[in-house]
Amino acid sequence: MRPLQINFACFFLFLFILNSACDDKKANDKKVNTGPANQEEETKGFDDFSAKFKKLVKTDTALFRGVSLGTHVDSVRRFESTSSPLESGDNYISYSIPFNIKEEADVLYYFGEDSKINKIETDIYPENIESQSSIFNEFDVFFTKKYGSPIIVGEVEKAWKSHDNKYLIEMKKTGNVKVHDIKIVYSISGGKGAV
Repeated sequence: MRPLQINFACFFLFLFILNSACDDKKANDKKVNTGPANQEEETKGFDDFSAKFKKLVKTDTALFRGVSLGTHVDSVRRFESTSSPLESGDNYISYSIPFNIKEEADVLYYFGEDSKINKIETDIYPENIESQSSIFNEFDVFFTKKYGSPIIVGEVEKAWKSHDNKYLIEMKKTGNVKVHDIKIVYSISGGKGAV
């Protein structure tokens, strides 16, 4: 072989090795678990729930949307990577989850100085009282299935404790004659909720 042919052969061999190394890195990067991989995996087991519910809950892993209290805020940003933060402050970050033109929800993740989530609040803005009742009932079924019978039972308010009594989940219908919202708060049991 002539020197020019050897140089080309070495060059193409170098490119092949470099490309293989990049492919291996990409494969390893894909193995990092940042939450459910896709919508189908995320809503597995949610067949009996509405599209709004599935979009809001995202997954039944962890406490809510793949996040538990104690999760680092950077992990929350990865889990919520398909949404832009609505706003953020020194101790919170919030995201808006649109359902349709007239309905949405805001999810607020509160964190402490250690940047770990210590409370999650969800404000749901249904279009009307029928939608409010439907969403409220879906969450009632979901939480009862996940945590057992509620510890507070009312027409406009319910609460559950996790099986280990570590977390408190409070849900309440809020609003007035024209506004029919729902607030859900996930907090440390014995801590200060906001419903």
